[in-house]
Amino acid sequence: MEAEEAIKKHEVVLIALGARTKEHGPHLPLNNDFTMAEYLKEKVFKEVPFIILPTLQYEYYPSFLEYLGSISSKHDIF
Repeated sequence: MEAEEAIKKHEVVLIALGARTKEHGPHLPLNNDFTMAEYLKEKVFKEVPFIILPTLQYEYYPSFLEYLGSISSKHDIF
């Protein structure tokens, strides 16, 4: 019932992308992208109300797979 009410109220749905397991090197944590996506979607929501879906934690990052700790989905799945 809550979802139905929200959909009637807002036309825009935000799906944030922010990998939790993408290596950046020793200067940043693994969840850096996820943390930034969470922060930014909350900042935007204060200005433009919309439906917020959970941040997608796994994305398509094949170039990062050589770094330990990185996970990437397949292109056709993402």
